[in-house]
Amino acid sequence: MGTLENPKAVVPNPSKELEKLLLSGLGVSLFQEVARIHNYLQMARIACLLELHKLEKGSYPETLDEMSLDLPHDCLTGESFLYRQTGDGRYQLYSLGWNERDDRGRVSKDRKGPDGDWVWQYTKVPVLEE
Repeated sequence: MGTLENPKAVVPNPSKELEKLLLSGLGVSLFQEVARIHNYLQMARIACLLELHKLEKGSYPETLDEMSLDLPHDCLTGESFLYRQTGDGRYQLYSLGWNERDDRGRVSKDRKGPDGDWVWQYTKVPVLEE
């Protein structure tokens, strides 16, 4: 390690040490879980903005760009999250997930595996009859 007496000594790079940890067997699954949670938090932010848009305009936007906001991006791809209206007055919002392949909003069986998309899910809330 570098010191005042020997400044040319190699100083370990903390980010490289963290990268080694993350790329170890346990680390990859840890990194995948952190990325998944991060993307779900970002999709939650977008979902809140979609709900505000619906309250103000009466419907969800056709595209995310229609909201004219600086929205968060998918941490794996650096691209926008995928969004589409579903035709029943609702929408689907999702990340390509760990495999970075568009599975058209379909999730893996265990919802955490390397295959399938990471999909923001919400339920239709029943309305009381007047």
